[in-house]
Amino acid sequence: MVFISPQKQVVKVKKVTAKSRKHIIPIAIVLSILFSGTIVVLYFSSDKRSRQTIPTYIDEQGEVHLSQERKDKLAKELDEIDHSQQYALLATYPGYYP
Repeated sequence: MVFISPQKQVVKVKKVTAKSRKHIIPIAIVLSILFSGTIVVLYFSSDKRSRQTIPTYIDEQGEVHLSQERKDKLAKELDEIDHSQQYALLATYPGYYP
């Protein structure tokens, strides 16, 4: 097929056939795999702490309080921190210690 452009140039136009469209399906499959893989990576790499909620309740005065389970867990964690021990090793001679 021949087409004459507005600049009076002859341009040959290639006809689209089923044979020339055979590459569209593999390209579409690869692009869909890349797109879905990107979505999965972005979902699992986001900060998981931002999706977690702290169990709370609101009393009659409208004040927010921790639930009893969360208060117990917090008290246990603070108690473990208070009763933990820290050790330090001091080197008496400079050099390599295996």
